[in-house]
Amino acid sequence: MARVLNVGIGVFILAFIWAIALIAFVLVARSRSSAKSIGIGMIFLAIVITIILLLIPRGKVTEDSNVVYDEFSGPRIASLVLGSIFILLGPIAWFLFYGLLPLRAINLRKLKTMILTFFGIILFPIEFESIIKDFSEDEKKMFRSNKDYDPHRIMIKALNKIDTLMIFRIIYIDTFKRIFRKELEMEKLIKNDPSIVENPVKNPVFLIGLPRTGTTLLHNLLHLDPRLKIPLNYELMFFSMYAGGAKEDDPLFHKHTEDIKMFTNCLAPSFTQVHDYSAGEPEECHTLFEQAGISFEIFSIYPDNAVYEYNKYMIEVIESLELQKQLYNRYEKLVQVYLRYVKDQNVRYVAKSRLHNFYLEALIEKFPDAKFVVTHRSMQNVVPSWSTLYDVVNREDWRLDFTSYEIARKCMYHLKHLSGKAIENRKKLEERGFGDRFTDISYTDLVKDPINEMKKVYKQINLEWTDECESRIKNYMSLSKQKRKKVGVKKYTLSQFKLSPQQIDNEFRHYTDFLEERNIKV
Repeated sequence: MARVLNVGIGVFILAFIWAIALIAFVLVARSRSSAKSIGIGMIFLAIVITIILLLIPRGKVTEDSNVVYDEFSGPRIASLVLGSIFILLGPIAWFLFYGLLPLRAINLRKLKTMILTFFGIILFPIEFESIIKDFSEDEKKMFRSNKDYDPHRIMIKALNKIDTLMIFRIIYIDTFKRIFRKELEMEKLIKNDPSIVENPVKNPVFLIGLPRTGTTLLHNLLHLDPRLKIPLNYELMFFSMYAGGAKEDDPLFHKHTEDIKMFTNCLAPSFTQVHDYSAGEPEECHTLFEQAGISFEIFSIYPDNAVYEYNKYMIEVIESLELQKQLYNRYEKLVQVYLRYVKDQNVRYVAKSRLHNFYLEALIEKFPDAKFVVTHRSMQNVVPSWSTLYDVVNREDWRLDFTSYEIARKCMYHLKHLSGKAIENRKKLEERGFGDRFTDISYTDLVKDPINEMKKVYKQINLEWTDECESRIKNYMSLSKQKRKKVGVKKYTLSQFKLSPQQIDNEFRHYTDFLEERNIKV
């Protein structure tokens, strides 16, 4: 009886210790940096206590005062059994469900996939039917029958083939659910108030510079002006029920803030060093393209063999003016719903995305009074900067089976394709008499003398420059400098990606020729 009790106490002690350790594991996997530190400490403490329980001998005093050690006393047996179980099950659970084992050299993730596939197991499959399963029957029927969602079906099928982390799959499942809920909400809002789509989007401004050329800085500086309406990150994710400017009162703002904290602190802690990203700041309108099934992250970065069918569709859109018109019909409707609270007809909508370069002819047909601001920077800086961004996201979030060099080659290929299309489509608009719609800004000049460059932008978009504009910009640049000192800046060079200046010159001769032709200094 004593032996049973002894074993029971041991089991209870070890179970309690490892229950705490498992809670800590959840903290590590899902929470912020401070919680992660606590979690790691708790797991370490549980391991130490287990080892101590294994090593300390147990004994009892006999009638003649001698101590007799029982090598297999209850707590030690419990420690041995439970310790062994957790030592075995811990890595196995991590291996199967999180895919975070840092043993990339032997490619355990591929081994995991092979094992699970052999037994017909796919953890968290990204499938159209499973994504819409929680919707009503009428809603399911609409999503199944509506051809507008064919691109999403192709995208979902492609993503399901990608061998990556389970958390990656979960995030994409949630993303598609959000997209479909947003579609339903948009139709409901328009049904309740048809006048939403009767108000044209007048004199919009599009920032269409290549990535890492200063578009984010330009975007943020324009956001300082209340005469311009620029969607915030969380407003692109959801249709807020609150009027603009009341983000602190909006539960969706706080929800998205927590989501971003989880992403940056747990999944990609280095991300903020390479890109400003928060719920309450201006963000690219990529999310609006996502609503139409357009994602250039999938098109440009993910494994070609997995996303072949999706890439075919993307190329078809790039080459088809009719498909592009359909895309901007959806885009306009989303913008109109976003602007439904704006009563002042003089307020201008401003959007930022490199993707517009692919569809400039369709864009100008939908928004005939649009203006374009194009930022420029030396490709010797753009290529390593953008490669660094995607390399960070790949290593800390996607965990795709690419080296830094392969990521850089993919980024360079996409930049070459994008810059070529941007120049080609711009020249087409210039031939049609829209040349005065474009203004060019140098990244170097924007950083060195933001006031002078912003005056050029204001002149281009026919917006009066005021003393308040200058004061706001000076204050923003001062605060931004302090923030960068606190967060830190990610360093990058061509050599870290095994690229040379000569390679960049050869790949982007068309772009440098265009800059020389237009006398644009970078």
